[in-house]
Order: sequence, then structure tokens, then C-alpha cells
Amino acid sequence: MVGVRALSSKPIFSQEPILRDRKGQPEGDFIRPQIEGDHLVATKETPIAEPKTPPSVKDYGVQQAPNYAQTWSPSQRPKSMAMRGPRFEQTNMPLQPASLSAMELINNEPIRMVTKRVVSCDGGQACGIRYQKEDKKFHYVP
Repeated sequence: MVGVRALSSKPIFSQEPILRDRKGQPEGDFIRPQIEGDHLVATKETPIAEPKTPPSVKDYGVQQAPNYAQTWSPSQRPKSMAMRGPRFEQTNMPLQPASLSAMELINNEPIRMVTKRVVSCDGGQACGIRYQKEDKKFHYVP
């Protein structure tokens, strides 16, 4: 049997392959692609969906975070380029959470003065909080 799946009696094709005989083209069991010059010619045009940026994203703004305007990583795409395509077509961007940039929050944190030589951060790895040891010997009060 030609065109039958293994472990099934259901045929693979909806119909048997068609033999065709065109002058100037080789014969074969299956329909061969049309070739003009060195290009393949499509027999059927397939519409392609183009990614669009929804108007709600355009109106939302281009800042990465409410407290930081630019990207902070080389691999990060700007928000205007990242929020494109069908995933964001029906997304109301002003209603989405806008988290603050952790990098800017740490940068705004004041330097913590300590008296010991060893300090510990209560955060995870490399939290970025700055510490400075108070030196009693050179501490002048004007």
C-alpha cells in the first residue's frame, strides 16, 4: 500500500499523488516546484503577518523604568522595540506594573558608615550597598 501510516490503516495523503507530464520539465511522482532562472517560483502566495507596535505601547512612553530612562544591559532591548508583535496587541500598557530600576534604587541608597571591619548585607549575592568604615582617629568635627 502506498501512502499508509505505520500501525494505522488511515492514508497519509487525502488523495493519491498525481502524475503529470509537462513538456520541458521532468516527469515525476510528485508535483515539482517551478523554477525560473535560478529562483523558485511560488505557485501560491502565503500572507505573512507583520509585527506591529500597538498604539497603547506607543503612547506609554519609551522609558525602561519610571526612575531610569535608558537600558542598563547590552543585551536589553529598548521598551519601544521589546513590546511589539501579537503578544502586546491587546495589552493596555498603562495598567501593567512598571517596576522601578533596582540599579537606580541602589545608586540612590546612601553610603552606610560602620565601625567594624566586617559587614554583612542582608540581601542576596552582591547586593551593591556601599559601606565605609568610620575612622575615629581622623574624625574631625569643625
